[in-house]
Amino acid sequence: MKKLVILVLLLCIMTLVLAQPQEIFINPTSVEAKVGDTVKFTIKVQLIHKKCPVPIENTKITISDNLRIIEESDWKQEAYNVYVKTIKVLCIKEGEGYVTVERKCTVYGYDFKATAKVVVKPSNQTVEIPELPQKPQTEYIYGKLSTRSMVFIGVLALAAILALLTKNRVARYGVMVFSLAYFGFYEPCPCPIGSISLLSSSILIEPSFNINILVAFLAPIIVTLIVGRIFCGWICPVGVLQETARALGKLFYKKSIKVPSTLTKVKYAVLVAVIFASAFYSTPVYCRYDPFRLLFNLEVGPLLVGAAAVLLASLFIDRPFCKIICPYGALLSLLNKVSFIKIKRNSRCRNCSLCSKICPMQADPGLRGECIVCLECVQKCAFKALEYKH
Repeated sequence: MKKLVILVLLLCIMTLVLAQPQEIFINPTSVEAKVGDTVKFTIKVQLIHKKCPVPIENTKITISDNLRIIEESDWKQEAYNVYVKTIKVLCIKEGEGYVTVERKCTVYGYDFKATAKVVVKPSNQTVEIPELPQKPQTEYIYGKLSTRSMVFIGVLALAAILALLTKNRVARYGVMVFSLAYFGFYEPCPCPIGSISLLSSSILIEPSFNINILVAFLAPIIVTLIVGRIFCGWICPVGVLQETARALGKLFYKKSIKVPSTLTKVKYAVLVAVIFASAFYSTPVYCRYDPFRLLFNLEVGPLLVGAAAVLLASLFIDRPFCKIICPYGALLSLLNKVSFIKIKRNSRCRNCSLCSKICPMQADPGLRGECIVCLECVQKCAFKALEYKH
């Protein structure tokens, strides 16, 4: 067990070391000019996300006070997911200047910058300084509710209703298959797990939030407070992948390896670290190093090492990522303790401990925080001693 955990941690560390994605290039990166000179820059943006919902036109170009943009072309598609544009910059005052290009995907979490330095030397030219455009007023909540968000809300509601009315694992499997296909591979943005990092990264510098990120963050929280961790147990694509891997693992290794209770506390440290690191660096740290990002986007890169490590561990351990690492799961587990509807023992309980033994989250019905409402215990209890109700 210890060797397996050490292997998974080493693979995750390798992922962080190797994963240094780059998607913006500026040419030239450094140039010297005189006051009155015009400098031409070529900007190339390579989108990493296969279906990035943020238009290329939302790429932000900023310049220092001693420079002015006097001409810029439209974005032109050079290759698949590669876009190019040129800008001309007027040097109006001596000193070091900078051209910064930033692409911040407010839906999933990519946040890349590239900077070019311009050293402006004095000259005898008289320069007519163009006026700066007026800065738009900040919107605290912006964007339109996407189809993906509406489907997400609908599936959450459907899962909650099915859990309450049918208390049937077959219904759960149907929701899981749909969720993996739609929220995993078809429309992976925005990711509720990464929403913590996205919201934290904006809260200090610019408290402005995309409505779809808020939906991804708040909808599972509201549902958890009412009916428990339905999102974790029925909808989360990462959870579905882990359960699928464990089902395959059971073909040759029936008994699931238990995770020490001390390791299950790690996810709370990850939650705190993600919030503070994202706020401090003003970048969605978790999203940048999300081990499942490339997998769900059917792309290849070093981050796949982390996803492979989790799925390898999932062959022998039920939901290792959920138990040990997931920051959003940590948040929901805290809220789950006060959920309105829970799995409870009734008077028919014989204290056989079967529920504790078969629970994939190692959650005794009394430990309500970890329960993901998979209904395994309710279905398999021979004495019908467990009920999912208020």
